[in-house]
Amino acid sequence: MLMPPIAPMLARPLPALPPADRTPPLYQPKLDGFRALAFVRDGTVYLQSRGGADLSGAFPDVAAGGGQLVGEDVVFDGELVVLSAEGRLDFGALQQRARRRGHTGAAAAARHPAHLVVFDIFERRDRTLMRYPQHELWDVLAALFARRALHAPWTLISCDRDRDRDRGERWTPSACARCTASRTRRPGRRAARPGARSRPMACPAGRPGGTGR
Repeated sequence: MLMPPIAPMLARPLPALPPADRTPPLYQPKLDGFRALAFVRDGTVYLQSRGGADLSGAFPDVAAGGGQLVGEDVVFDGELVVLSAEGRLDFGALQQRARRRGHTGAAAAARHPAHLVVFDIFERRDRTLMRYPQHELWDVLAALFARRALHAPWTLISCDRDRDRDRGERWTPSACARCTASRTRRPGRRAARPGARSRPMACPAGRPGGTGR
């Protein structure tokens, strides 16, 4: 069974998109939030930051989402985000949420609820999945979300296998900052990421990195 802290996989730039082959990479939007790992043990959630700190007290609304996963032992990798009233990512509100605990943390959660946008799964039912190809892990993750009918604060990130699709139409600036692409993942190692930060684009990419990933 995996125990925190776990060093998440970081990113590095690549000059070009990965070549198409038998195992095409997965393309996902890159959200500007806080990287977080969620250790879910029979409905109890422990949130770990990218640096290994305990975020559970700052995001009690996300921790409460463990009630949807009673009977499951899973470890999710994802991005904590807060949306503004207009439905755009609000990084300032997210930063303020991270500073509050206890009564003030609960009040902040009521004003600015957070979501964990999940893009990877490290473990399920005592089975470590880190060495599996990313497309297989995505299938496991999508099936779990569907079977459990998971909803807020859990959100499954959008995912695409089409290397040449124009992602700008679907991944708007209010949703993401760039795209990532990956085949496999190993915590603590560096994968590819795009160099651009200002807007979503089909670009050289890898697993999470940057501001939160």
